[in-house]
Amino acid sequence: MVRSICGPLALAAVMAAGGKGQEPAAPVPPAPMPSAPVAGKPFDDPAARALLRAAAHAQFTGTPATDVATAPLALRVKVALQLRTAKGDSISIAAERRFLAPDHIWTRAIETYNKTETISGYDGEGSRPWLHSAAAGLRWLDEPGTDADLKQLRDDLELTSLLTEAFQIARLEPRIEGLTRLPDQSAYDLTTSVIEGDVAVARSGATKRARLRLWIEQKQHRLMGARLMAPDEPPLQICFTKHERVDGLDMPREVKIYVNDEAKPSKSLWIELLQLAPAFADGDFSPPR
Repeated sequence: MVRSICGPLALAAVMAAGGKGQEPAAPVPPAPMPSAPVAGKPFDDPAARALLRAAAHAQFTGTPATDVATAPLALRVKVALQLRTAKGDSISIAAERRFLAPDHIWTRAIETYNKTETISGYDGEGSRPWLHSAAAGLRWLDEPGTDADLKQLRDDLELTSLLTEAFQIARLEPRIEGLTRLPDQSAYDLTTSVIEGDVAVARSGATKRARLRLWIEQKQHRLMGARLMAPDEPPLQICFTKHERVDGLDMPREVKIYVNDEAKPSKSLWIELLQLAPAFADGDFSPPR
């Protein structure tokens, strides 16, 4: 049996340990009317579609969903990161990232213990991926002997793209096809609606058709969890908790990422700063001079 890490039992325990209190229920936009199936497309459950649109509607205040849906898929974020290594060790990192879809990324990581700083990035198609540190200087990741660092850069791009869409559900919603509603899950005073559909995502350097399951809390219509199941890939599960309203965005302060149904998260993020669709300048994804 697949363990539902983002099911309400786990989420309720997290919320009881430090989540926000209940707020007045967010308004829900009307459900779309059922329509006849379109040839060549999977059936789309109107009730499941309405739940996803409600989550997109509730995610922002003061910003129409249409504006969110048409904004650039981009972010600037600062996090306190707990990273679990393959050996099971935990590393604390202060990280800052810039991302602009589909392939621009810049990351500064400073280990909390020894203050070692590394900066990596890629300025999009036609440029060269790179990694910079005080000890080794600038290394180009398209040269021999850099496979592990290049894979890490690619994995960072793919995961950051997924997270950015989770922070902009109005962008994600039209990309999901064949939505269905699964049984609700409840524990304590928390009930989540569970929906699932198909979406194209980048995984392991290729675009794959994946199954995406979402847990949406019913009172505030918050996205609390996501599970991505792609062919030939371990399942990826993301939990969003400890939400705060920041600059109109109902933002999860804590994000936990699980791979292959592991017992402990491979990454735990505490979000200190999040800016969606920021304006970037020339050189923002380039290596240090």
